[in-house]
Amino acid sequence: MVTFFRSFVALLTLMVSLATPSALRAAEPLLPLISTVILVPGDPVEAKKGNHALGLPEFALRTGATVRLFANNDNCAEYVLNPGNYPDAGWVIPNMGLYGADPVALFPEGVHSPTRGSLVAGDPANHMATYKEAKFAFVSMANRVKFEENPAKYELPLGGYCAGAMAQDRVTPGDPRNLYYVAEVGTWAVFGSPNGPIAWAAKTQDQRRIDFAKAQANYLRRTGLDQQPPKVAVLGKLGEPTKTVRIALREKAG
Repeated sequence: MVTFFRSFVALLTLMVSLATPSALRAAEPLLPLISTVILVPGDPVEAKKGNHALGLPEFALRTGATVRLFANNDNCAEYVLNPGNYPDAGWVIPNMGLYGADPVALFPEGVHSPTRGSLVAGDPANHMATYKEAKFAFVSMANRVKFEENPAKYELPLGGYCAGAMAQDRVTPGDPRNLYYVAEVGTWAVFGSPNGPIAWAAKTQDQRRIDFAKAQANYLRRTGLDQQPPKVAVLGKLGEPTKTVRIALREKAG
């Protein structure tokens, strides 16, 4: 009996030792590269009244993976009181990024600039683009063209997932109403609730760097990006090659 027990313990120990991070990763489904939701852009309360009104991202309500937009705060509150009275009507859009807000209008100079634009709903019926399997809506063709010329410029870090949750290895869709510019890493970050930006503003600079690094590591693991072959060029601030790499590239070109 003792011999059997020792053999069992030895086998169990071997199994645990073989459960490497790569093996454990197989049991963890990969996240989409960009956080998306199922968007209901039409206000269901107005639809019940016989009106066709598109909602606004500032009056968004998320229930699980679905985000409904309302024309005003009163309609949103009315829906919360009795959602069964207001069935979804009209277009339902899967895989929508940024709650249907126009990323170019929100970040006119890109996500790495501290300049913050306007939170406005895009027009998915006329101006929509797909990037990394996520859909984005725009207020105009001009904004759509800007996005399509350089989508990475308007791509939030961590795929637009909540930075606070991702730092704790949890997954929550980012809400574009809840933004905070993380100056220590030079980018906007998005959060799932209004408490996120407040909490991060109260952190020390070092803590923000540490938490952002944690969030980035968890995002890379959860999306499988950490398994991709490393790039040849060493990147400097904001994705630019460092001085050493630039010199080496020039010498190689010459």
